[in-house]
Amino acid sequence: PEAIVETISYWHYLDPPLDDTRASDDVVLRYANSRMDLLHDIHHPNNKQYLEGLNTWISLCGKGNLYIWDYGVFYNANGIVPYMYKLADNFRTFREVGVNGYFLEMEHPITTDMWDIKVWLMTKLMEDPTLDVENLMDTFLTGFYGAAAPHIRRYLDAAHTRVEENVASYGFGSTSVINADGFTAEDILFYDDCFEKATAAVANDAVLSARVSHARMGLDRVIVENFDKWTAEATEKQLTVPFEKATVGIRIYETVKYQKALRGQWDPNAEEVLKIYAQYLPDYVAPQEVVVAMSEEARLSKLHGCKDGWKGISP
Repeated sequence: PEAIVETISYWHYLDPPLDDTRASDDVVLRYANSRMDLLHDIHHPNNKQYLEGLNTWISLCGKGNLYIWDYGVFYNANGIVPYMYKLADNFRTFREVGVNGYFLEMEHPITTDMWDIKVWLMTKLMEDPTLDVENLMDTFLTGFYGAAAPHIRRYLDAAHTRVEENVASYGFGSTSVINADGFTAEDILFYDDCFEKATAAVANDAVLSARVSHARMGLDRVIVENFDKWTAEATEKQLTVPFEKATVGIRIYETVKYQKALRGQWDPNAEEVLKIYAQYLPDYVAPQEVVVAMSEEARLSKLHGCKDGWKGISP
């Protein structure tokens, strides 16, 4: 009788039952909504379905028996992802409707955009959802980036404003984040200037310089992966592009290399990113593709011993 059984509302099981089925008092339901738009807050029109599901599941669970499985991670190539501003509203809503447990999925500390501040903010808001997220951001930025903090805050505020104007929805599996839809060449040049100033402000501190480079990586990846788009738009608007693709690509490589040495055991994606951006190194030599012939025995083994496995026929 003292045991609690947890089950999950996820993927094909996100929608609540249509009848009056209810969870018994010893069942906790974990709401893991894969449809949520991660860039916008819980009350944004893009998240209407999420909020409706949350309220319905609350009504079908015993008191305090709804938990959240939340996503802070984008699994595909990260770009500019300033979703920090929504966190306080989300946590307060969870508490107001009666959520009693929270789990955050936040892998990949190296390749996730601004991972450090996001995890810190979420931790603080788990402790106390009434805290002011703007003040929390200033506390973290000052403590973690030193003299670079005001410049990084300018970048985040400007990027957040642009994201709020973008009505597109971005789930954790979205492949569109790296495309930087909704940003303009003027935006990218302004963000780059913010980080140039941030870099200069801590140039004499190796630790702070490494942290600023890591914070810059989301922007840098957006620059490299959309370089032709930015330069064409800048040329059309008679704007000067102060960076070269190879220079930014090398900076990404060096940043990931440093972070991998620092905490690579927690981010298997780092090795793959290194391979992608190694092409910008001046001494880069493209690896030769090696094709290994697979024996018939090995092929059948991959099919679990079933020669017709590729047809979906069981042994």
